Amino acid sequence: MDKPFRPEKIIFCLDLSSEITSSKISLDLVKHAIRNYVYTKKKMSSKHEFAIIGLTDTAIWYQPFSKDPEEIISSLIRASPQNYYETLDMTTLFDIITQNIEIVDDEGSSLPEFVFRAIMIYCRSSTVPKFTDVQPRDALFNLPYFFFDVMYLHDKPQHGKNCPQEVFDFFTAECESSRDDTSSYILETSRVHNFFNDMAHLLANPLQRP
Repeated sequence: MDKPFRPEKIIFCLDLSSEITSSKISLDLVKHAIRNYVYTKKKMSSKHEFAIIGLTDTAIWYQPFSKDPEEIISSLIRASPQNYYETLDMTTLFDIITQNIEIVDDEGSSLPEFVFRAIMIYCRSSTVPKFTDVQPRDALFNLPYFFFDVMYLHDKPQHGKNCPQEVFDFFTAECESSRDDTSSYILETSRVHNFFNDMAHLLANPLQRP
């Protein structure tokens, strides 16, 4: 049976911690990868839309949905590292996503015109995120037209200095959708080449996943 296709509304959740300034995969490289991603997706379907959330210690709605790649790229150019943050409240991320997508109450009878996907690009090797309330996450994960992927960019482990394995374990335990019809992609790397390959892996429409 053929799987359905719907255009996507994709939200890039971009880490703005200053920790990225000392990372091998710089913010400029991340911006370049997102730029390539946006232009490639637009070639696949002109109906795709994009938005940006900035991640500090909370989530900030940075750029509303737009079909115009140049508007997205302009917002990316303006994004810059802020401070070093010792925490990230993931509940604020799912709250702000909920406030900015259309919730369709169709009791699962059909998919809406668009599907929604958040791609979280997280760059901290020393800060394990947390949830203060998992209800907003669970509500979104129960929607058949919402998908959540994580691209975790980290430094190599250094005992007593960072904890990338703990961060990755958090994402696999707390941010992987358990719906039967799909799964989240939780990807990680400390290598530039692998990062660009992983971003290419995320190009496929989530409704087409195995």
